[in-house]
Amino acid sequence: MDIQPLIPGIEKHLGTGIKSIEKVNSGASSRRYFLLNLDGETYFPGNEVLVMVVPLPDIRILLDYMNVDYYLRRMRIPTPRIFEVWEDAGIIFLEYIRWPRLDMFVQQHPEKMETALRKTIAFLQQMQQRCLWESHCPAFHRRFDENKYRFEFRFHVKQQLLEGFFGITFSPALEQQFKKLTDHISQWLDVETPTFVHRDFQSSNMFFEPHPGTAPLKIIDFQDARHGLPVYDLVSLLWDSYIPVPASLQQTLMEEFFNYLKDTGINWSYEQYQRYIDYTIIQRKLHDAGAFAYNYHRFKSRHFLQYIPNTLEMVIRVLDKYPQFSALTELLAYLNREKIRD
Repeated sequence: MDIQPLIPGIEKHLGTGIKSIEKVNSGASSRRYFLLNLDGETYFPGNEVLVMVVPLPDIRILLDYMNVDYYLRRMRIPTPRIFEVWEDAGIIFLEYIRWPRLDMFVQQHPEKMETALRKTIAFLQQMQQRCLWESHCPAFHRRFDENKYRFEFRFHVKQQLLEGFFGITFSPALEQQFKKLTDHISQWLDVETPTFVHRDFQSSNMFFEPHPGTAPLKIIDFQDARHGLPVYDLVSLLWDSYIPVPASLQQTLMEEFFNYLKDTGINWSYEQYQRYIDYTIIQRKLHDAGAFAYNYHRFKSRHFLQYIPNTLEMVIRVLDKYPQFSALTELLAYLNREKIRD
């Protein structure tokens, strides 16, 4: 998406010229971000403003972002400030955060990974405790239920990843194996103890402030928030496609989160908890690999393809624990070993 055709309309809308435009990392989505340096007085706090542009066919994204943002701010969860919403143009004018993203911070300071992740998990726990049901928030009218998981398996994994990216033709036997995996995991993850789920709680969607005495995070990309599994966001963070977290640290933080859930009244056994973690890793990381493939199909950008091998490797390591899914484990291992390098 090119912002240049929108510039005359933005200048007229704001009543000021634009001195410079800088494209900002937009992630694997249809949204595009641009940093504008304005040339003149505006009603914004400064001359810098971040513009989020949503394609008009996807305008629901803009409305959901705005409504979930208002909810999060009421719950005292830090987000970049919305200055204005120009719905007809599919534009939100946002505060530009100068903090590094969490993935950038960890890449620059790997020795501080554990401290950063602990602060992020504390933030997640605070968000779960504060973000209780409210009728006006769209997140609570969407469930991570069995149907949602089935849709993501079908669309992102089967259609986008296996058929679209790897060129797999589903035989009746493979169809049966895939349905077995889809049915079992989708039913398991549809829990009776849902909580607020950010939905994309990964390092690229957080601005991290490392200095003590300030709120450590501001989050973005929450427009798909929903009610769902209490460990979904934890898995998204610890099994992140952009920053490899050591297995020993994953295990330590996972065990500590189990104790936190017990304190909130979720009375799972540790064996149940481990199964929820494992199945969420399988579902979430297969979804991520499919989303990377979908981004490639839709926008012809190869950038996110580099993350598919490591993402699938996370899935394969967990699937190896469950012999009932061995046929799919072997297929994914073959594809990751032989096909992804082409």
